[in-house]
Amino acid sequence: MNTKKKNSAKMRRWMAIAGVAVLIGGGGAVYYKKTKAAAAAGVVYNAATVTKGDLTAVISSSGTVQPIEQYNVVSLATGDVLTDNLSEGDEVTEGQVLYEIDRSEAERNIQKYEIALKKQQISNEQTQSSLQNQYVKASTAGVVTELYVDEGDDVNSGTKLCEITDYETLTATLPFNTTDAANIFVGDAAEVWLEGTGEAVAGTVTRVASGSYISDAGVPVSDVTVVFKNPGAVTSGAQVSVLTGGYACNETGECELSACVTVTAKTSGTVTGLSINKGDDVTAGELLMTLDSDTAEVNGLSSELSLENAQLELQDMIDKLDDYTITAPISGTVMSKSYKAGDTLDGNKSTLCVIADMSALTFEMSIDELDIKELYVGQKVIVTADAVEGKEYEGQITAISIVGTTSSSVTTYPVTVVINDYDGLLPGMNVTADIVSAEVEDALMVPVAAVTRGSLVRVEKSSVDEADIVKEDGDYAYVKVTTGISTDDYIEIKEGLTEGQTVYISSSSQTTESTTEMNMGMMGGMTGSGPEGGYSGGGERPSGGPSGGGPMGG
Repeated sequence: MNTKKKNSAKMRRWMAIAGVAVLIGGGGAVYYKKTKAAAAAGVVYNAATVTKGDLTAVISSSGTVQPIEQYNVVSLATGDVLTDNLSEGDEVTEGQVLYEIDRSEAERNIQKYEIALKKQQISNEQTQSSLQNQYVKASTAGVVTELYVDEGDDVNSGTKLCEITDYETLTATLPFNTTDAANIFVGDAAEVWLEGTGEAVAGTVTRVASGSYISDAGVPVSDVTVVFKNPGAVTSGAQVSVLTGGYACNETGECELSACVTVTAKTSGTVTGLSINKGDDVTAGELLMTLDSDTAEVNGLSSELSLENAQLELQDMIDKLDDYTITAPISGTVMSKSYKAGDTLDGNKSTLCVIADMSALTFEMSIDELDIKELYVGQKVIVTADAVEGKEYEGQITAISIVGTTSSSVTTYPVTVVINDYDGLLPGMNVTADIVSAEVEDALMVPVAAVTRGSLVRVEKSSVDEADIVKEDGDYAYVKVTTGISTDDYIEIKEGLTEGQTVYISSSSQTTESTTEMNMGMMGGMTGSGPEGGYSGGGERPSGGPSGGGPMGG
């Protein structure tokens, strides 16, 4: 899209063609273009008059209007379309169900992933349990009676590590008459009599046999097991008798140490952190040593990651179920519909339908780098379309991008315009946009070509104060001016010139032609027909004026 500045309609009707000089005299006006032959003879200066008028600087561009928001609705799922709930032209609301896709295969896949996850959970529990086997702990309290390994030893699964004997707790299993045993229960308090000393100690029933047998005396008996604390130096084999719940054992029996445990390795590894020696007391659950194994640690970590992956895979499948229900991403109008119930989606992510928010139309202008700073968000834009003759639309700038595009050494920036009231416009129509970047009423102005580099203007030396002269050239001089807004043809003069003053424009600042065009018969009244005192002609080239030497036109 091309952009340019232009005058208001009123001013554009009066813009002189570049290179045309207006001469006033003899009751008429003569418009002519300098020929190449004249230009070849030297620099020619054309006169123009400083006038007043209204200046309007307009930035123009073109574009193609589109809905303010538009979505191509696609499906991430594959399968048969079961239902469609839309037609072209329908108004839909955000979240409204548009299509339902057959999800039966997806549901079966979820069941498969659930089974896979359960298997991985079991496997991980086993792996983590094996990993705990690195930590060798005492299964019972007691004394370390044997130690078979040293720090740094490599052991295999099943290797004996140590022996732990519990000297503090004794057990005795004695026969009771079966009829009495039926009234004895686990947890009942018991008195244990040491036959050797006659001492009685407290104990607890830990087991009552469910069966019975015939004793040597020919009486049906059932075994009852009692546990009790060693009151001193009682050893295995000491004779005891038991009384519990008012029932006495049928005969005496031997007591024995409650635990003599051989601790073995449940995994392979290197003995580290050995914290016991032979003869040490240990408590149940106390860490005795660690069997370091890099393989076990790697397997443990790998198992945890596999479990996490299985969980994620299942969740992904569950999340994908939502893909089988297609809903409207926005509220808007169904512009087109490509799929209907009974069609099959093959995974190519084809567009099912197009939904557009038609509450407003928008288009993008491409604005030259010289003009972009004159625009602002909220600025009014006048929009016209060739397809809708005689109608103007009002738009508004909603965004100005700072990311420019450079082509042929010219940088342009995208500017977004929104039209809310667009009756008659349709998406895809081409439009032209005008933005008034600046307006000045009753501005003092001269043709743009009159101002050269350095903001200098050529005038008759006699028309200015000597103190204002920057450079002299015979009967002419250059003065510095302060400029304001400009159009393609005129530029505002804020300081340095006065209304009615004559300025001189170098022919090198204007386009020359190989032919001479003359238009006679325009009467002297034309001087006053310019736009509010605008450009009215400049008189002919002064006789004896210099043919060169002035600054080149800007």
